[in-house]
Amino acid sequence: MGSLLKGKLVRWHHDQGYGFIKPDVSVNAGREVFIHISSLKQPSRPPEIGDIILFQLDRQADGKVKAINSAIDACQQTKPQPIESKPIEPQAVVAAESQPTWLFSFGRLVVIAVVILVCAALYRLYTNDSTPAAPSPALQSQAISSSAAPSLV
Repeated sequence: MGSLLKGKLVRWHHDQGYGFIKPDVSVNAGREVFIHISSLKQPSRPPEIGDIILFQLDRQADGKVKAINSAIDACQQTKPQPIESKPIEPQAVVAAESQPTWLFSFGRLVVIAVVILVCAALYRLYTNDSTPAAPSPALQSQAISSSAAPSLV
């Protein structure tokens, strides 16, 4: 452990709780220094890229260097540069706003009506196949009359 150093947080993985500091002075052969969330003493908020971090170095047995006894410097916090995004095309916004809402409601009604018609047709088909067909009254009267007449053969 040594004196208190200062550096800028250049990478931070919120989901895993670690990141890397670029020290202001040349330590660790100019390489970034590993920092874990557990080394931050009583943080008031999660670290963000661009924060100034005060830390001490700890050299491990395998030769790697990590930050310990670290804190976010509340006096010299820097904000990360905003990422430039492509502006939204005004025509796309106007096209979406010009669509009337009743058109979407009508479209939904058409879809629902088609689904209901398909279900009704399938139900009718199923019920016709599952019950034996009864002969119509006209066919029954023909059967009775043909069986009652004597055969001339």
